[in-house]
Amino acid sequence: MRGMKRMGLAGLAVLGLVVARPAVASTDSGVPTATLVSMTRMVRVKDGPAAQPRAGTFGMALPEGSQVFTLADSRAHIRFDDGHFILLGANTSVVIQRLPKRGAVRTLVQLLKGKVQALIDRGKGEGDFGMYGATTITAVKGTDYEMTRDDADQVQVDVNEGKVDAAELKEKDDAAEAEKAMGMLIAGLIGMSLIEGQRVTTPRGGGMGKPSSFERKMQRNQERMDRRDAHEKRTKGGRDADGGSHGSHGGDSGSHGSHGGKSGKGGGGLPGGLPGMPF
Repeated sequence: MRGMKRMGLAGLAVLGLVVARPAVASTDSGVPTATLVSMTRMVRVKDGPAAQPRAGTFGMALPEGSQVFTLADSRAHIRFDDGHFILLGANTSVVIQRLPKRGAVRTLVQLLKGKVQALIDRGKGEGDFGMYGATTITAVKGTDYEMTRDDADQVQVDVNEGKVDAAELKEKDDAAEAEKAMGMLIAGLIGMSLIEGQRVTTPRGGGMGKPSSFERKMQRNQERMDRRDAHEKRTKGGRDADGGSHGSHGGDSGSHGSHGGKSGKGGGGLPGGLPGMPF
């Protein structure tokens, strides 16, 4: 998941200027939806458990029950109708379990595998956001955090900004229990609170561990080094291919987002190739 770059809540303001959306996105029938606002390379979408996968497209509406999954070299960026975002790393699959309806303010996402960064900016809306996978559930009102589920069903939660409440589910991937637990988490009746710079891990089979600290400064430095190395490789590749005539533009030959942004393999797919995209 190293290709997934972090973007803090401050980046949401920039994205909001580029991807204008109404306060509540909905289908023609008035059912609230999420929206696939950006992607790199191939992203697949299923309308339900029994549906056949189809190619994701920019601006695609994602009603409740939609499954979105990325491949080894793809990323996806989903905006919810209350203005919140989730960013899917490579080899990641999520189900849009619950979306806010009239009189309700909760969004619930199931993480089937991979890594998701949730950017929940309270300034964008008052809705509660929850995400669960295997036997771990999280709930927030405003924060920036990451949740990872590996092939062995071990789940890790990292808090980049703000506070996240986390608890353990009795049954693996139980949607009904997850919805009930989310309400109890928000009310402070169960679980633990994680603050910025803390992580918690739940191994396969359960038994959520104690919160521990992780070094965010080292992570940021490593991300900068990775971006620099990737840029140098793209530039060198352009010089080798063109005999040096287009060396400074070698990065333009990387893979493009859904709208052709000059992003390289890790670039975003928003119109114009918005600089600083998290993928």
